[in-house]
Amino acid sequence: MNRLKAIVIDEFKRVGLWVLIVIFVIGAIFLYWFGFGLKGSESDRLKTIAIGDQIVHILKQYYAEHNRYPDQLSEVGSISAPAWGEDWEYKTYSNGKSFSLCVGYKDYGEASYPVMCYDPNGWIYDN
Repeated sequence: MNRLKAIVIDEFKRVGLWVLIVIFVIGAIFLYWFGFGLKGSESDRLKTIAIGDQIVHILKQYYAEHNRYPDQLSEVGSISAPAWGEDWEYKTYSNGKSFSLCVGYKDYGEASYPVMCYDPNGWIYDN
């Protein structure tokens, strides 16, 4: 009985090691795959949302004073860089009556698409 118990424990240890290795590899692939190659962590993404919220507030103040959004972000002063992603992409539409603010571009060969954008309901995260 002790011999059988020893064999079962040894087999469990051997299989358990492989299970840990497989879990580690899957975890590493998951982190790489869903990280999109963007700099930063989840906390950096949340910091970027906070910075973006400040930018949106400034843009809305500008709109209240000028009845239109600025053509470029530089028109409202110095803008903090995002903590996550590459850089802000800002565009105006309808003669300055609306805007888009995006960050974190994912490359698809010949085209790239934003990963996170602001809309009037808040931030949209497209993973």
